[in-house]
This record gives sequence, structure tokens and C-alpha cells, in this order.
Amino acid sequence: MEQTNERHKGKHVGYAERRKTAAEAIKKDGGRKTGREALRSEGVSNLGRTKKAVQRKAEMDHRKAAAPLTNRTDSENPPPVLVVVVGPKNSGKSVLIRSLVKYYTKINLGQVSGPITVIAG
Repeated sequence: MEQTNERHKGKHVGYAERRKTAAEAIKKDGGRKTGREALRSEGVSNLGRTKKAVQRKAEMDHRKAAAPLTNRTDSENPPPVLVVVVGPKNSGKSVLIRSLVKYYTKINLGQVSGPITVIAG
């Protein structure tokens, strides 16, 4: 029995090499894309999918604009607002709290420690 071996591929064949030579040709041509590259750079890859995406975006924008706004707040007893001030050391948390207390109650706080309740209305 005689063994038949296939020849190996040459050094400069395949997808990567074709891309390399195409890029060199574009550089050589002054940066202008020609043929298929020029068409792909100016258009979209899948026209049907793009049309669907544009239509969906338009519908979502329309829904947002046409959504009825309902007032769900109770006019007699509005819900309380909880504010938590968090941050690293020396970032001005206590200064912010002192300023808010002074703005709403006209009282100066010396040292801020523990929870503070401010009722403004």
C-alpha cells in the first residue's frame, strides 16, 4: 500500500493574510476603501433588523409621550422623605446635614451624632 500525503498550506494563505493584503492595498491607495468595503462602511449590515429597531424605538418614544400621568400622592398625608447621607471620611456629610437643618429649622447644630428628624412643611 502506498501512502498519499496532502501538501501543507502555503505560508501566506487564509483569512488573516487576505485581510492584511486588503489593508495594505487600502493604505497604498491613499486610504480610500473600494468595492465591498466601501459599501459596507456606508450602509447597515442587516436592513430588516435595522428597520425593526427603528420602529420599536419610535413606538417606545410614543408610549412614553402618551402615557397618562396619575397623581398617586395623598393630599392630606404625603409620604415621608427619607434621606441617607453616606460617604468617606472628611467628605462633608456633617456639613451637609448641618446646612439642611439650618435651612429648614433656622437652628444651628454644634455636633451631628445619631439620627436626625427634620419636619418641614
